[in-house]
Amino acid sequence: MVEPDAEGSVELASFTSRLNATIVDLLLQGCAAYLALVVLEPAHRSTYVTWVNHGGKATFGLTLAAVVVLYQGVCVALWSKTLGNRLAGTEVLRSSDLGRPSLLQSLTRVVTGSALGALSGISALFGVYVIVDALASVVDPSGQTLHDRAARTITARC
Repeated sequence: MVEPDAEGSVELASFTSRLNATIVDLLLQGCAAYLALVVLEPAHRSTYVTWVNHGGKATFGLTLAAVVVLYQGVCVALWSKTLGNRLAGTEVLRSSDLGRPSLLQSLTRVVTGSALGALSGISALFGVYVIVDALASVVDPSGQTLHDRAARTITARC
């Protein structure tokens, strides 16, 4: 857990640290969703064309969304970090008292941020949201992304 300095503040995570954590987490979540589909739908793994023609893309999107919500929501609520955060040296904290986020805050954070990524193919506007969300941490004096603001959390260096 991050310890605040004498002024009661912490060092916020840099944009590159956040990006590195996100890349690691996206790779893990994508692999987990693919493995879940192989286990859940063994009949469709023989050919990609058959799988896509039987609604495979939609199935993968829903599976990925479920994996993202479970992985990020539970990891952040229990440990204040995902594996990507751990490798990047960052953690998620409540902005009010720098404690570990509640499950509700963790789920709010993931639903307003990462979980929508699984549905990004549905709307071109989502791509705009991702860019605005990422840039918010760079231009905002508090260093918060939009999903951190929605959940009342911060991402700090640990």
